[in-house]
Amino acid sequence: MYIRNEGLVTGLKYAPGTTATTGKVDFVYNLPHYVSTDYYEIQSKIVNAYAVHRALNISDRMKEIVTTPFMPVRKGSYKFKVSYVLPGTNRITTTKQLVINNEIGQ
Repeated sequence: MYIRNEGLVTGLKYAPGTTATTGKVDFVYNLPHYVSTDYYEIQSKIVNAYAVHRALNISDRMKEIVTTPFMPVRKGSYKFKVSYVLPGTNRITTTKQLVINNEIGQ
């Protein structure tokens, strides 16, 4: 996840009651990329374990993972937590739970 700032802030100036950025700020997270990468990695691990140990007992859930193609991220609301880490201290100073509503998909 990264933050995209369309205000193109070139420097940060703080004053009481103001924010450090101007313009629109978006959280950008390519969820389908990470979900599909994880899914194919799990498929690969199951298949490789079976190829090495043919006597391996594969559960019905493992069979389903191996034989089912990756499905896109479903339509709906997804909660996530954002934590602000104070630069130079590696200390979380603020945490907020946000919700993304995915209107595309099945």
